[in-house]
Amino acid sequence: MGQFEALLVVQELDTTLDQLHHRKANLPERAALAEHERQLEDIDRRRSDATGRRDDLGRQSKRIEDEVALLDEKITTEEDKLYKSGMTSAKDAQLLQEEIASLRRHKSDLEDGIIELMEQIEPVDAELASLAERRSAVEAEMATVGAALDANEAEIDAEIGEISERRAGEAADIDPGLLEEYAKLRSQLDGVGVASFSGGRCHGCPLNLLHPAMETDRINHEPADAVIHCDECSRILVRV
Repeated sequence: MGQFEALLVVQELDTTLDQLHHRKANLPERAALAEHERQLEDIDRRRSDATGRRDDLGRQSKRIEDEVALLDEKITTEEDKLYKSGMTSAKDAQLLQEEIASLRRHKSDLEDGIIELMEQIEPVDAELASLAERRSAVEAEMATVGAALDANEAEIDAEIGEISERRAGEAADIDPGLLEEYAKLRSQLDGVGVASFSGGRCHGCPLNLLHPAMETDRINHEPADAVIHCDECSRILVRV
């Protein structure tokens, strides 16, 4: 096999390598992982929002509970005055009883407020529990998909390694200058730097047009070691 025929084989192998790299970059598991990452971001955003609401309700409840505790202390103090201090003035006793009753009403109102807050906290806690459960499920799915991705990548990498070795063997006897020119054309022409030429057609041209008879005759009569380019697409031509 001459170096031009070997270059066609290198092109075929390079095309296969391009396809493998594209396949590896676009494995469905990769897209699935990206979607799972998006889901986790959404869950974390919702958890952050719910946690903020839960913390706010908790602070309100704590503030009221502290106020109730102070009222309990004040009620105890006032009751001690009423029942343990030996108060003899009926008027003072009546005023103190009214004050204690007022404190108890205020305490009852505050306790009602705590109950209302607890009723608001309950669905938020349920929401947080549901989000935590959903996050765990998504993470488990990600682990499964990640393992599948690793396996598929390893399989493709093995193919890439095998074909790369074959390519190196095919390219070993090709003139370095020709390989460099081929590589440059490949980078400019959608990955195809060399094409076969037969029956008056360049099989690298997008439309596979038939070359004029004179041009075909000129190409066919070039020396065997000549580097020939297609006038239409500029690719290196290999006569077959």
